[in-house]
Amino acid sequence: MNLEERLKKIRSKGYWRVVIRPTVFEKHRIATLSQARELVRSSVVYLRGWDYPHWGEDELRNVGEWVESGVDWNSFIEYWRFYRSGQFVHFFAAREDHIDVERQLPISYPPRPKRAGYLSTIGTVFTVTEIFEFAARLAAKDVLRPAAVVSIQLHNMADHQLATFDASRLLFGDYTCTATEPIVFENEFSQDELISRTDELALDAVVEIFEHFNWDNPPRQTFVEDQRRLRERRL
Repeated sequence: MNLEERLKKIRSKGYWRVVIRPTVFEKHRIATLSQARELVRSSVVYLRGWDYPHWGEDELRNVGEWVESGVDWNSFIEYWRFYRSGQFVHFFAAREDHIDVERQLPISYPPRPKRAGYLSTIGTVFTVTEIFEFAARLAAKDVLRPAAVVSIQLHNMADHQLATFDASRLLFGDYTCTATEPIVFENEFSQDELISRTDELALDAVVEIFEHFNWDNPPRQTFVEDQRRLRERRL
């Protein structure tokens, strides 16, 4: 894995940047790199056809004060790093920018305007829920004491439109990001909050992200059902 080339590819289009870290810095909060590996491995979230973060044995390695891995396969392009301090950093491509989305979107009348890219509403609900579930699993192992900062950023989203690939879930609005700056959700949570309010906190982030696409008052209860389907693996 050539890190510079991987990150350049990820950053060439829309991408996510996730940071989960304790609010108090302890350089060697985790005693060994082997323990750091096991903390990630045992916290990986498997709720659909792809894990979060992707546990790639082929690219897994120890580097200095952290362990790292990633993948570059089809539309799955990722790099993550987990420090002995308990900080987790994850870059991954927005998959919709690496597939032929136009052929998969439901037919629209009148035809939708051509956009720089699209972001799946359901995919976003799933991804953000997985991020918070991963954070909750780290919290349950007491990695994030006394509290944690969860930062979720979406980059290169200008002129990207929210979309659904489900013909029964059409969006009746032109929900497009007009900002050129990254979309940022960042907040501080106690370990107990992350464990007990995982899905609720994830939806707070989802709603805030969608507001950056000019979608006011998105249907939160619909997203609750999406989370339920994800948890029950009814996809």
